[in-house]
Amino acid sequence: MNFIEEYNKLKSNGFPFKETIELGFALGNSENIEAHFKIYCLNEALPKDQRALGISESFDKHGNAGAGYLFSQLSEHEEIAIHAAYLLSSLMIHAKHLIQPGWHNELVQRLMQLTESNMPEIRRKSLIALGWVGTDETLPVIKDHLLNDTDDLSRAWSASAFLQMAFWGHVTRHELEAIAKSALTECISNESDLFVKGVAIEAVQDIWNIKLGLRQSAVENRKERSINNAAKRALIYLNQG
Repeated sequence: MNFIEEYNKLKSNGFPFKETIELGFALGNSENIEAHFKIYCLNEALPKDQRALGISESFDKHGNAGAGYLFSQLSEHEEIAIHAAYLLSSLMIHAKHLIQPGWHNELVQRLMQLTESNMPEIRRKSLIALGWVGTDETLPVIKDHLLNDTDDLSRAWSASAFLQMAFWGHVTRHELEAIAKSALTECISNESDLFVKGVAIEAVQDIWNIKLGLRQSAVENRKERSINNAAKRALIYLNQG
């Protein structure tokens, strides 16, 4: 089967569910890792609501060979490297046994480089991935993007990265709380974009396990009153002691 031709054919037909899932299954069970990765990159270039299902989810079926291929792509140019780094970071969550000793540090270093990209889409994906695999070393980088990145979504995903780091546990809890507290306080106090501010408040709720009365739907719909009221409660909590 020519996987890329089949993918393009399904794309032209609006990715019918059954055939698209079958393609993802076939890709994961094939030995053509390169084609699978190329299709993943093509798929990621589409708007999120137009992407084929099952393409990234089946990549772990390639096992160690698939993880090794992704690791080899980290040294490629940033448009390729970000896709490899993002998938490899996902494997660290769902299939950690595929990650070889020493890969984690190199992956983190490459992701930190990618946060410096001039392309907002690359910065966004690298910040999301750092939320999954980031270490103490990355905390100041995430703080800097939360407070200074010119792209709204990069700032939002920086706030979310703090939340994810608290969950996945590659950081020292005390160090995370200290830097996140400072960063989120400044963000909630000064941020003008309602979505970014809302995501920052959600991070406070989840990192410190407190209720601030903000629902995810209010953040997604940029409900100004709900977000600003929760912001006041968040700042009271963050400024305690």
